[in-house]
Amino acid sequence: MKQIAFALVFFLQDGSVDESLTRLYAKKQNCLYICQELSKSSINYTPIKCTCEVRFVDSKTVLIR
Repeated sequence: MKQIAFALVFFLQDGSVDESLTRLYAKKQNCLYICQELSKSSINYTPIKCTCEVRFVDSKTVLIR
């Protein structure tokens, strides 16, 4: 059975997407919060480019946080 999920997608420096890093969330707000936090610059780390997008996944085979 397909279920809607929000995918946190990470972009590499060349602009391509690394699917192995993609994380799935049940709630849109959780995905947006993590993306916003990782996109902020800080003294301790370099910000990354990410986005949240809707995906339909099989809930029996994929971990949704």
